[in-house]
Amino acid sequence: TAKTYTSDGTQGWRTVLLKHCNLNGFRTFISHLGFNHEIAIADNSMVPISGSVFIGTGARDDAGGYVSTTCPLANAQVCINQVLGSHSAPSSDTLSMLPAESSQGDREIGCVHTDDAGGYVFNVAIGARIYPTVVMPGHEFKAMDNRNSFLYRTSGVEMSFEAARSGALSRHDFVDITLTRIEVEVAGGGCRKFIGEPTMQYRLVGCAVSPIPLENGDELTDVRKGYNVPAHNIEIRVTEVADHDQATLEFMNSPISRDLSNVNAAEAETATIAAEAEEEFGLVDEEDDTDDSSNQSLFEFIYGGILFVRPEIEGGNDLAATTPSCEEGEERYRYRVGTLQSESFHVVQTNQDLEVTLYLRALVIPNHPRDDDSYCDTVDASTVVSVRSRIGLDPDNKIDREVIALQKIDVDNSNFTKCVIQPCLLDLDNAFLMGEDGQITSRATVLLKAGIPSFDNSDIDWPRQHAKQVLVSQLVSEAEMLVHTIHASGDNLPRAVGGV
Repeated sequence: TAKTYTSDGTQGWRTVLLKHCNLNGFRTFISHLGFNHEIAIADNSMVPISGSVFIGTGARDDAGGYVSTTCPLANAQVCINQVLGSHSAPSSDTLSMLPAESSQGDREIGCVHTDDAGGYVFNVAIGARIYPTVVMPGHEFKAMDNRNSFLYRTSGVEMSFEAARSGALSRHDFVDITLTRIEVEVAGGGCRKFIGEPTMQYRLVGCAVSPIPLENGDELTDVRKGYNVPAHNIEIRVTEVADHDQATLEFMNSPISRDLSNVNAAEAETATIAAEAEEEFGLVDEEDDTDDSSNQSLFEFIYGGILFVRPEIEGGNDLAATTPSCEEGEERYRYRVGTLQSESFHVVQTNQDLEVTLYLRALVIPNHPRDDDSYCDTVDASTVVSVRSRIGLDPDNKIDREVIALQKIDVDNSNFTKCVIQPCLLDLDNAFLMGEDGQITSRATVLLKAGIPSFDNSDIDWPRQHAKQVLVSQLVSEAEMLVHTIHASGDNLPRAVGGV
């Protein structure tokens, strides 16, 4: 590029030739028809500076450097700053996180983004002194080589052919040392009971690097610990719960992934807004520390346990509850607990409305089923109960179909056919306080109606001989797991119908 000066003092740049200069140089010609022109030649040759950006662990090695996970950080913005005049970049170990923190006497030449492998390349004119910075809101980056860090803070990196040939312009690598705080909770049931000491690990999503153990966390409660992890897209996995095979198997196959890249920036923005509001209006919004529903930094591993059901029929409609024979000699028929399933016996009347309440509790420590402390009376809020009723009227049953026709029952809207044609899926009722101590108990409620008793069970012993059933199952991965059978019989067979 030639810069010409005319006799009247005007000047201008004019490109004459674009070609690579070999080691012996080259000749070119310019116009010789002008006189009194001063000609200046500027060398626009460029050399590349390159490096990579990695995600760090936040730890430092024995030499004082920063430990990398070796996971590349794609799409990070790397900006090149030219040193102009007196370079007054920070003399501390902290590198510029944002261009605004660079020396005010320096000039930003331009920026590029890292590729999928975390690499970047930027071409800079020879003779310039520069230093790179990595820009990502809420994140802090450090040079992986302390010698480069020293150059960035002092004279800058001189761009020359010799530097390029020697490799001094390559491996200008950075590591993101930004950590964010997470909390991991491993517990059982809705009561969040301690079920065993967990072993956990994390990995960076999309990175083919071995998982990193989560260790030495801060104990927040007996089931929750706090850890510092890289502020990126991470996956938390519980690999073992001590002495709890069921929870171990469930958690191992159910890791939790969450992108935490913007958590720090979002928290900083929220804090800034709150500070401005307090300064301007004198108002401070109190945070609700008990609400974890929107906490992106909380990873919850909750073992739902084995569901146990104890049904009750409200309004005094369960005659078995007031029958002396049931209370004395045959109490075993009222409620019997099996290994994984339980059953109960109830006596109701034909055509009776039955408000069936299912009290739920979860066995969260299966190794000790006889210990009351192994149970939670508050089950996990996500629990769904499936109810299949056989005590109503079934349109597919010949005898029931005759009753439906005789009484002109609306099959689609009657409690006689409720939960009969299709099972009813019940969510938990609102929080329910039970007992003098005000303990929160989980329950689900459904309104059914008793039809006619069974007439074809003559080969079955009493009390099931004329009973019909309500099958209560837990919905697990869209499959029904039977947990309780309600046997319902009539009070004056065969006129009356069975109970649960």
